[in-house]
Amino acid sequence: MNLGKGVVEYLRQLRERFKSAEQYASSHADKKHAQYAIRYNLRSQDKVFSVGEQVVILVPDSTANKTFSRWQGPATVVVS
Repeated sequence: MNLGKGVVEYLRQLRERFKSAEQYASSHADKKHAQYAIRYNLRSQDKVFSVGEQVVILVPDSTANKTFSRWQGPATVVVS
């Protein structure tokens, strides 16, 4: 009794389909990432401080997680 393709042929075609799906997903993700970055940066501005200006500083905690960082200040901007 013949059920169609053999196991080896089925697995080869499945691998090709997965590879094709991976390429599509990767290119789609790259395009969307670029669109999100453009939209995010659309209204962003570089921060410029003058000497003598009062600022607050985000000081990282002992962990690498930004959630545990703390704001300290006010601090005065000086020339280094």
